[in-house]
Formats: sequence, C-alpha cells, structure tokens
Amino acid sequence: MGHLFALTEFASIEFLHADTVEDGLETLSSEPVDLVFLDNRVPPHQRFEDPLRKIRACSSAKVVLLTGTDLEDLGYDALPVSLDGFLSKNELTPASLTGILKQVF
Repeated sequence: MGHLFALTEFASIEFLHADTVEDGLETLSSEPVDLVFLDNRVPPHQRFEDPLRKIRACSSAKVVLLTGTDLEDLGYDALPVSLDGFLSKNELTPASLTGILKQVF
C-alpha cells in the first residue's frame, strides 16, 4: 500500500497524477494547477532540468522536486532557484508534506 496522509489543513486540495512529462504538460495546459511535484527521473528523462523548463514554459505552477536522492548527490550545493522546494522520498511524512505546502504557499 502507498502512503496515506491525513492533511486536514489542506482538505480542499485535488491531486492529479501524470506518468510522463507529456501527460503532465497536457494536464497543465487543460487544468488550473498550483503545484507540481516533479520526480527527479520522470520518464523518459534522467534528470529534472528538461521537464522543469517545459513546465515553466506553459505554467506558473510552483514546482517542488520530489526525489530519493540528496541535492548534493544531484550536483547541487543548494536548491536551484528554478525550483520552489525540495522533498525527499526517503523522508516523506505527513509533517514534511505539510511543511513543503506551507513553504511554497
């Protein structure tokens, strides 16, 4: 079973899912989206920079990088300014998810 979160503070949130960058971009062009959780290795890309450029080109949504890899292991000393936040899959808890939502909004 996946993670289940009780985010009562954010009860009005609707979650959308896309398996690929192309599916996500299609959703971004047809739905109002406030926040994108971008997986570091969303198929078919191996890193987040190219998908992030495509998202920024078509949407003003905030973008949080979701990854199981530390930023340092990705080659960054700090969060790139092109991202609005970072969330580690290894530390994914209701508190960390709530914290990132508060940080970006």
